[in-house]
Amino acid sequence: MGDGNHSFAAARAVWEGLRERGAGPDHPARYALVELVNLHDEALHFAPIHRLLANVDVEAAFVALAAQGFVRHVGAEAPAEGEDAHCIPYVAGSERGVIVQAPRSSLLPTASLQTALDAYQAQSPALTMDYIHGGDTLAALAAQPRSVGFLLPPMDKHDLFPTVVRHGATPRKTFSLGEAHEKRYYYECRRIQP
Repeated sequence: MGDGNHSFAAARAVWEGLRERGAGPDHPARYALVELVNLHDEALHFAPIHRLLANVDVEAAFVALAAQGFVRHVGAEAPAEGEDAHCIPYVAGSERGVIVQAPRSSLLPTASLQTALDAYQAQSPALTMDYIHGGDTLAALAAQPRSVGFLLPPMDKHDLFPTVVRHGATPRKTFSLGEAHEKRYYYECRRIQP
């Protein structure tokens, strides 16, 4: 299941509710309309989904990331990512820099960062983590007090299947099929005709 998994989960929940109320196996809500698209179609591109921490002690967040092997470089441009390193640019207020994890803890930068952020969030329940499309949007949100944003690189679509085969499912929100402005055309249907 790729893009649209939330819609599929909602449709499944509707069906399960109807089934509990006596809907039979021939009820149309039992079925889902799907569209299969070749992942390598030129029209599909993988866009990164960045991470934003809000309501956070920014310095404490970087200390927690350091405990997970991420070294903070204030004002640094992201160096070329090495074979065994992840370099992830960040924005925190007016500060820009890069965090580097070497050796990396996971194959994907998203996986390494998400693991570290999940561990920090478990210790800091007041902070909120959000998933942001678009680097400009992330930079604007991370400029707010008590916020830090991490700009993740896009995943190469050719790496998806080999990554899943070797390492299992990708972390939540690893990539988006398209940019945020393209998603404005989505419609959600809540009524299923009998």
